[in-house]
Amino acid sequence: MLEILPGTLTDDNVDVTNATTQGLARFFDCEDQRELEYCHPNLVGENIGYLPNTTATWLDPANLEDIEYVIINQPGDAPRIMNFEENFGQILAMAGFVPSAEFYEPDPNPDLDGTPFEDVLIRQQVLGTYGMTDVAALAPQITSTAVTTAAIGEEYTYDVTATAFPGPITYSLDTSPTGMTIDDTSGLITWTPGASGDHDVAVRASNGTDPDAVQEFTVAVPTTLLDDFSRPNGKLGGNWGGLTGGYAIANQQVDANLIGGPIYWKQSFGASQEAAMTLTKLDSRGLQGLFLKGNADHLRLSAIAVMYDPSRRRVLVEAKEYGKLPKTVGTFPATLKAGDRLGAQALANGTVRVTVNGALVGTASAGTFFVNRGGHVGALYLLAGNGMFDDFGGGTISP
Repeated sequence: MLEILPGTLTDDNVDVTNATTQGLARFFDCEDQRELEYCHPNLVGENIGYLPNTTATWLDPANLEDIEYVIINQPGDAPRIMNFEENFGQILAMAGFVPSAEFYEPDPNPDLDGTPFEDVLIRQQVLGTYGMTDVAALAPQITSTAVTTAAIGEEYTYDVTATAFPGPITYSLDTSPTGMTIDDTSGLITWTPGASGDHDVAVRASNGTDPDAVQEFTVAVPTTLLDDFSRPNGKLGGNWGGLTGGYAIANQQVDANLIGGPIYWKQSFGASQEAAMTLTKLDSRGLQGLFLKGNADHLRLSAIAVMYDPSRRRVLVEAKEYGKLPKTVGTFPATLKAGDRLGAQALANGTVRVTVNGALVGTASAGTFFVNRGGHVGALYLLAGNGMFDDFGGGTISP
């Protein structure tokens, strides 16, 4: 019999310290569960689960005005706790106010539309009995799977979901990149990435019952791809300037020769910018890598170079101002191998960040000359004629 046992639940009744409160529960004997071979005509081949020999009566929903939480347990499912008001329709359907099982007359001619027995309801049955029960407080558990990829300039969203009892659940960010926010009630994370790299995130769900649930993950944001060189062998093409005669496309990647030198992407980018390339083949002797904030007319005279030096197993950062000799502003230990992705960001304040496979390996200052200065990004090979690279990317980023 469907009935409400004594006891109600309001916000004043929720006592986390006593670790129990009351909610509407469903009770049934799992051993009585059976499978009926009648199938809905529109779901031929699927069985409908039911519980035989159980009865229920309708309960006027007005009698439920004091109920805030409901324990739901469908046959074969683990118990779930729902807010009654927010999930009213679903709870009614699951808890028996709308029958939990509907049995239809089999359609003798399923291939024909409008046959006499199609969708004819022959029986309705409500499953289980219901009543108020004490419920132990449940610490939060985050049940959603994190979204771990994003793109520069495009909105990233991740709707964090968690279970807990009682509610409400409060969401917060312990660790997050600049600009990422979370709605403390709904758990919706929003963010527009301004730069590439691997960005660590830790989200916390709390309901006042220890322990809180914490989910840690990393969002990977790749550099905007400018050229994947997926074209026939030969010249680099019209998007490239500089000493292009020292490079050629070979097997859909770029082959440097003994001349080398700077080549640049003809589009200029802003005062905060980045560049990256995949080093598909390393030259064991010369310098090979990137430059940023280059002057299109004086690439050799004004640029920030970020190059791998295999002989010393390091990444070298040089700042070359117009009319001055290059100045080393940073060196970072690194051992790169073929297939590694070398990246760099040159920010508006003159800071240079160097990454390998998205992970930060060092930070340097290029000096005041490069503050709020834009320019071109490109590749730079010096005495590294055996080197090759692929998938060149870059662009303007947020500071």
